[in-house]
Amino acid sequence: MITAIIPHYYAERRSNLMIIVNSLLGGTLPPSEILIWNNEHNATIQVSGALVIQSPRNVGAQARVVAAMIARGERLLFLDNDMSVNDRTVENLYQWSLKLDGVVTLEGRERPTPLTPYQRWPKIYGKGLTEPRPVFLSLGRGEMMRRSVLQSVAFDFPFEPTTVMDDLHLSNCFMKRGVSVNVIPSKAGESDLRDLPMGGVGLCRTPDFVENRNRVAITIACDYEALKSQAESA
Repeated sequence: MITAIIPHYYAERRSNLMIIVNSLLGGTLPPSEILIWNNEHNATIQVSGALVIQSPRNVGAQARVVAAMIARGERLLFLDNDMSVNDRTVENLYQWSLKLDGVVTLEGRERPTPLTPYQRWPKIYGKGLTEPRPVFLSLGRGEMMRRSVLQSVAFDFPFEPTTVMDDLHLSNCFMKRGVSVNVIPSKAGESDLRDLPMGGVGLCRTPDFVENRNRVAITIACDYEALKSQAESA
């Protein structure tokens, strides 16, 4: 059983939700359950084909992890609210998740050196691959994992106010717990992702978003180097 989880952060992207749900249900492997976490605490929404979880307040990046705690699926599919799937996207993620431990994703980043700014970390896309590619972090826009994998890192997730998006924090949790992250091959227009309107919001409304994202990314990279040194000296 697959549960798809869509964090909904902005009213400007509300019109994307029905498109996302329809694309999920119309694919070759429809999820058995679709959860939408509604962070708009003062705006109740309904989306046919999905269960909308109405949050009493905006929990931001924490929504993905909290929603996963009530998912019934043995595998979790996380999909951002400005992304949609193609016909075989879910099937592609599921088939690779049976072969690989950890997290399978369609987009990721490699880290060239510990202190390189996050924006310069090379992006890896499944559309250019013929074999899975281990990466330092998943971009979080379309990824799948067993529910037990998410549960194994949930208590490492920083449940505190933050403007840094969940992909960095989750990737840090995966790294600390030794969970592998692999970008999997995909075929354009068939098993990859489709961009939807960002609603004029962009990545984040807060002006210090990029600065904070770089700070967290460098901290994660340094943590990785420290763990690597410990392993090598053991």
